[in-house]
Amino acid sequence: MLRNNSDKTLRPITSAEVETHSSENDAWLIIDGYVHNITQFLSEHPGGKEIVLPYLGKDATQIFSSETEHAHSQAAYTILKKYRIGVLDGKTTTDRVAGSEYLAGLVDVKKAMVPQVWRLGDNYQKWIHTQTGLEKIIIFDNFLEKLSRWPWYYIFFMWLPVITYLLYLSIFVNNVTVVRAFSFWVAGILIWAGVEYYLHRFIFHVQTSSPVGNLFHFFIHGIHHITPTDSTRLTFPPFF
Repeated sequence: MLRNNSDKTLRPITSAEVETHSSENDAWLIIDGYVHNITQFLSEHPGGKEIVLPYLGKDATQIFSSETEHAHSQAAYTILKKYRIGVLDGKTTTDRVAGSEYLAGLVDVKKAMVPQVWRLGDNYQKWIHTQTGLEKIIIFDNFLEKLSRWPWYYIFFMWLPVITYLLYLSIFVNNVTVVRAFSFWVAGILIWAGVEYYLHRFIFHVQTSSPVGNLFHFFIHGIHHITPTDSTRLTFPPFF
């Protein structure tokens, strides 16, 4: 028997056994010499399960670690580690998340995040990019915590009336033609899609180390990094 650095017993598994687990309902694959059962994770894969299906029952190390075809962050390796069930018999393993336990220990996830993130300094970027997959976190230690949780669909109730009213003003008050009004509406959606891309590409991934900078990054994108499946944290709260 072997043990990983989470002290979880891992058994030797042959390639032949891995090949028998190659369906959506029974999904195993090999990465870095470790065997993973990702059946429960398939539907949660950010890129969709379709991109993973061809590699079920196989060694996916090359595609998973490729910088050109499908690069994965350190956080992705941290998530993957949770699904380890064994080691490929006779295969040398590579643990790409060694040391992440130290970074995880820098923050107590059972306590409010804001004061802890404020004190992280240079360790913040290392911490935020290795810790992920938490179901829920506590951000504030006061009444703001409740205000920070909203269902994702609130944005429709908030913005659809505004959009409808503006369209009404355009068409019925300012006498803009229906075609022109909706053309501007479609153009707005396309422009925002481009703005959002550049925000994500250049602002959401900005490197920070100061207390204010770390909190700024934490609120605009860091929360999504560490708790991507919390449905109450998918959108920015209207009160902030």
